[in-house]
Amino acid sequence: MHVLRRTTQILFILLIALMPVLNILWFDSETRTLIVLGSAWDLGLKEGFYAASVLKYVIKSLGTAVDFLVSPYLINLTLPQQSLTIMSP
Repeated sequence: MHVLRRTTQILFILLIALMPVLNILWFDSETRTLIVLGSAWDLGLKEGFYAASVLKYVIKSLGTAVDFLVSPYLINLTLPQQSLTIMSP
């Protein structure tokens, strides 16, 4: 049973590695097309899609990071400060 499982895993990895060589599945970054079984599929990505999209997500991610890092300090500033008293027995 172990031999069958290991053989299946190795064959699957070989299939993944050989997909571009056998024209089963590969992406042509120059023309931005996906090749599936020799047929070209256009992804519909317009020129400038990457720059606008990436910039928008970077700005959104930075805003989320700032909110995450700053909000505990803002909450701490709005809470009333209590002084600690040490009681001796």
